[in-house]
Amino acid sequence: MTVISAFRAVAATAAVLLLTGCFLPSAFEASMQVSPDGRFSFQYEGYLTQLQLLQRIGKGELEGDQIQEYAEIYANEMKRDKGFKEVTYISQAKYRVRYSKQGNLARVRQFSFPSRRGKLMAIKLNEQGYMQVVGGAVPANIKGELKAKGFKLWGKVKIWTAAKVVSDNADSKSRQGNMGLYEWDIRTMDHPTPQMLIVPKS
Repeated sequence: MTVISAFRAVAATAAVLLLTGCFLPSAFEASMQVSPDGRFSFQYEGYLTQLQLLQRIGKGELEGDQIQEYAEIYANEMKRDKGFKEVTYISQAKYRVRYSKQGNLARVRQFSFPSRRGKLMAIKLNEQGYMQVVGGAVPANIKGELKAKGFKLWGKVKIWTAAKVVSDNADSKSRQGNMGLYEWDIRTMDHPTPQMLIVPKS
């Protein structure tokens, strides 16, 4: 690595740390299992587009090797979370990813994917003591621009739980034994983000 390329890498890293880490999903399947005692598991397979990188490429601020340098930095940031089993850069700020993680809200209190700085799916214990599942939304200030450029957001979200659900906005619901299955079929950026309130085991 030359002095110039090393300087670029350091500068790029510093810039990335200042960003909000916003990602947009596409062609994805996400699933979550939530136990009444607060244990959960989450899986995601599909694509993630890094918004800041996409915007900078679109504005011509990054070219050639610079794009690859930033793409690698964002990939390395994701890989710091061991839940990422695959992170492969495709092009135009898009990554193919596979992710799987388990946890317990009694210990961690909150889980966000892909990160707290830019969540697409999250589960937490709220102030009322409910387990709250929330999805991320496309920022309103860039939604029009993304639509104009032909960006498509689509995928499926599935959540299984045997706990009591207080409220939800699922597109469809069914039972599988003692488990409730809640599904969202997301086809546009305007689709309501997944929301659930679950009663934990007392």
